[in-house]
Amino acid sequence: QGWLAEAVLRESLLLTSRPGDVAEGLPQVLATLDPLFGREAAVQIVEDNPALIKSSPDDLKDVVALLITLLGQPAAAALISIDAQVLGRSTVEIRRGLGALVGLLGPEAVVAAARTNKFLLRFCWGHRVDEVVRALQRMLGASAGLHAVTHCPRLIT
Repeated sequence: QGWLAEAVLRESLLLTSRPGDVAEGLPQVLATLDPLFGREAAVQIVEDNPALIKSSPDDLKDVVALLITLLGQPAAAALISIDAQVLGRSTVEIRRGLGALVGLLGPEAVVAAARTNKFLLRFCWGHRVDEVVRALQRMLGASAGLHAVTHCPRLIT
């Protein structure tokens, strides 16, 4: 089934991208993601973030390696499946934004929070969300602070 999903993805990318981008970029992206996540998950990741076909293979490898270092393989795969846009971020943004959250909450809690509050990931790139989380944890206690971040996205804005 992986080949069928890849064929469908290739055709849909051709509708929105230049053929050269698809011909060169798609195999490189799939070659990077496939060994880590499996073919079907890799295809789904590209489907969720088609701009990846224009990514530098080295940059993509660096981002995936950093996510695995911060979160571990299963949590990194889960986070990417929740929001594939994370792969389009720089390693500096990931270290500063996501790294701070992982340091405060731990990998599993970050993935759980991202599942219920997709806005959390988008907010952490340009803001100091870790400071907001720390303040909530100080005011509410650790578990209530995590619950607030997970379920009340307006609190972090």
